Amino acid sequence: MIPISTWSEGYITDINYTTYFYRHQLPDFLNFCCLLYGYEPFDLNKEFNYCELGCGNGFTAIVLAALYPNGNFYAIDFNPDHIVFANSLKKQINLKNIKFFDISFKEMVDEKLEEFPEFDMITLHGVFSWINHENRVKIVEFAKKKLKPGGILNVSYNDMCGWFMKIPFQKLIVDFAKLFPEIISVKKVEIVINFIKKLQQGGSKYFNSPVIRKTMGKMDEMSINYIVHEYLNEEWQPLFFSEVCSYMHEAKLKYLGMADPVWYFNDLLFNDKQLKILNEFRSMYMREMAKDYILNLAFRKDIYIKGGIFLPTNIYYHKLRNDVRFILNKPIDDDKVYKIDLDYTQRRANINIAVVNKLLEELSEPKTIEELKKCSVLNDIKYNELLRIISMLIHKNIVSPIMSEEKDIKDISSGDLRSLYEATLEAKKLKKRMLGE
Repeated sequence: MIPISTWSEGYITDINYTTYFYRHQLPDFLNFCCLLYGYEPFDLNKEFNYCELGCGNGFTAIVLAALYPNGNFYAIDFNPDHIVFANSLKKQINLKNIKFFDISFKEMVDEKLEEFPEFDMITLHGVFSWINHENRVKIVEFAKKKLKPGGILNVSYNDMCGWFMKIPFQKLIVDFAKLFPEIISVKKVEIVINFIKKLQQGGSKYFNSPVIRKTMGKMDEMSINYIVHEYLNEEWQPLFFSEVCSYMHEAKLKYLGMADPVWYFNDLLFNDKQLKILNEFRSMYMREMAKDYILNLAFRKDIYIKGGIFLPTNIYYHKLRNDVRFILNKPIDDDKVYKIDLDYTQRRANINIAVVNKLLEELSEPKTIEELKKCSVLNDIKYNELLRIISMLIHKNIVSPIMSEEKDIKDISSGDLRSLYEATLEAKKLKKRMLGE
């Protein structure tokens, strides 16, 4: 008899999640976003505690622990395969400041809560819309008990607005795959995708709609591991912004903004008519909900804060101009710099070429906005406009913000990340040997 998994709660466990680094979970990145939205940032040069929930293979947590030796990192995932992989990678690069836990969110709260300190930052990428209501409640309970006053929670999730048309698509994949319980998830996906293509060729109105045709086209370029976890998860549930806010309010958390600095500049994302409509809302929460509908947003990377100090205007501008350094991530193709598509809007940003050229030249070494203003080409640019352009470059992963002195952020795109990636490949080989594959 084939053993039936009961501990997985509908989550996929026979194939591991993708190994990737999610930069919006960087403490420096989140810190900068908090400052941009007007709140006192953390002093990342002091010791701090950081927790990632649903860490998958642990790659993001490993990178963070390597880059922030003064941070204490805790990473949790209920799939033991993921934790075996993460611990093998941790051992290869001899990291001492990170702990991995093979536990569910229920065990985390009900049985292991005392093993965790209070955290300055808690992050979870994608997980919140891939688990059931009971597990979301456990995450909220964990944040309520373990996030420090003034602490940050970053939660990214599938947004119902952009996913609504795809719900029947995902439902068919899940239901069709149940017809083949004896085969592995990868094969299930291959079978169901071939079936969908037959329906498409047969003239199915749904599968020939623009949204679904575009989705099918993108799937050809996606990792099979990602497709399996995104579409075969029985508890998959896109969420409205208002629903996530309701959960977070139970942990005394208030919404701050998106973990993307262009979200701060409404004129980059919305036209004049849309801005007028948004400005009619007195409630910030209603404005955020309206933004989702205007942009048909499919994925959010929200930042919540427990309390926090809202900065007086003069201190706010002083910190933005003097306390944040910006650095060019890596050499880039000049043609790509001037084609900055704003992902949410499908619009192209209008950027002065001379200004961008000088910015890229100056940011070969970390500089603050105040230091950039000393350059003759940039001197006449207003502070807010300079910050606006830099935010677009951050949005496209061309530039990174730095608010700590422990390391050079360039290492994320060059040396450290490359060596970590190589170590990841070795860890994959090690895991295959361990499993006899």
